[in-house]
Amino acid sequence: MGNKETLTENSIVVKASFPYLEVISDFIQQQAHLSSLSFKKTWELMLAIDEITFNIVSYAASQKDNCKIKVVWKAEKNCITVYVYDNGIPFNPLKVPEKETDLMEENKKLGGMSPGLVEKMVDEVSYKRENGINCTTLRKYTKRT
Repeated sequence: MGNKETLTENSIVVKASFPYLEVISDFIQQQAHLSSLSFKKTWELMLAIDEITFNIVSYAASQKDNCKIKVVWKAEKNCITVYVYDNGIPFNPLKVPEKETDLMEENKKLGGMSPGLVEKMVDEVSYKRENGINCTTLRKYTKRT
């Protein structure tokens, strides 16, 4: 992780509700295009971010009014880092409760498929809660050093 040179950084803030997930997806596609990310890496990153934001809307935002999601795209020399922030209740989207995972498996709907999916789609993923904000960090390497 050492010294990283940030080439571009952009962000978007939306209401944490299902209709706005498409806005996030459009933002990610646009940033991936501007960063010349390959189709495969773009698809994998979009799938992971869709999973994270779906879980945020389903759980963290469902119990709090005026919840927002902020997505920050940071293009660095050899990787893309995406930060997904929300001001919902404390909730780690990488650890959906087991009973919910069973229900999601049964329903087979897009989003909420499984936290393990995110780990398979990106090179690094982590979660932390700080100052009342949930932050999920996803990293996708564009080149191996």
